[in-house]
Amino acid sequence: MGLTAFTEPSPADEQLLAALTDALAERMAQGEARPYAPAMAALLITGLVERAVLTTLLEGDAGMMLLEETLIRFAQHALIADRQQA
Repeated sequence: MGLTAFTEPSPADEQLLAALTDALAERMAQGEARPYAPAMAALLITGLVERAVLTTLLEGDAGMMLLEETLIRFAQHALIADRQQA
């Protein structure tokens, strides 16, 4: 999917992004999540999830479990703060 498939976010997309941004900002402030720009982290997460959903829709369910597991583990590793350093 290239830039030609880009569409403006819907109100529901914007609401989801705002909620995720707020949740990430709160977790970052509490030291539970690694410090990033919350809005950018939310954009990255929603983009990865959207891409995973599109891949599953286009290619079928064959790789869905592996894709889901990989996406979750990747996000956890990227976001969850190391408790030993906190």
